[in-house]
Amino acid sequence: MSFVRSLTGPVLDLPEHVQRDMREHSDNSQQDGDGLIFLNLCYYWDQNDEEQIKRWFAKWSANPSKIRDFRQLQTNDAARDLKDGLDKNRQYPGLWEGKGFKMGPFHRILTMRCPEVGHTIYRCKGITSNKFYRS
Repeated sequence: MSFVRSLTGPVLDLPEHVQRDMREHSDNSQQDGDGLIFLNLCYYWDQNDEEQIKRWFAKWSANPSKIRDFRQLQTNDAARDLKDGLDKNRQYPGLWEGKGFKMGPFHRILTMRCPEVGHTIYRCKGITSNKFYRS
């Protein structure tokens, strides 16, 4: 990654979209985890960037239920509390990195129509931002 950053400095003066593609779509041997895909999809969904949304959805093409669940989470008013809770925690990269966040169980959570799940996730933000957890 540092090699890519050194190439995208003022020496090459590459356009922003090329730099972004180099950062986000590298040919690593490991697949991106659901958390990283989810974070990028949320960012581009907020930006209304259809091209990037399609590119990130392509990473879930083998499991279309993840795409359906993501769209339902973004558009369904019944899932508003859950979406708000996840949005509040987007600022903590450690919650999303690696294999910790799984999009697979979301179809079960979304069909429960249980607002307590969203409230619990939202409250996690308060715990992680507590002064005892700050570095």
